[in-house]
Amino acid sequence: MKVAAGSPEGLLTQKMRKPEGYRLVATQNGVQVIGFDAAGAMYGCLDLARRVREAGRLPRGLDVSDAPALSLRGVYILLSKGGVKRGTQLFPKA
Repeated sequence: MKVAAGSPEGLLTQKMRKPEGYRLVATQNGVQVIGFDAAGAMYGCLDLARRVREAGRLPRGLDVSDAPALSLRGVYILLSKGGVKRGTQLFPKA
């Protein structure tokens, strides 16, 4: 496995050339994880780990890329005096 951050031109499409963007490419020699930045390389590794866990092996013929629409990832925590009743819908369903 090869992991690289700050990829040269041509390894990531223009759409993926933004913070946290990455590309996974399977070759005869293994899998390359190419991140636009260090965070992209990390998210690429996490995606690859998920794919290996689901398939039970290194994927073959893989060439996928991804980048978030927003560069903010996190967890929303609601803090209020009275709390929230269990089962309350906080956000509308998409």
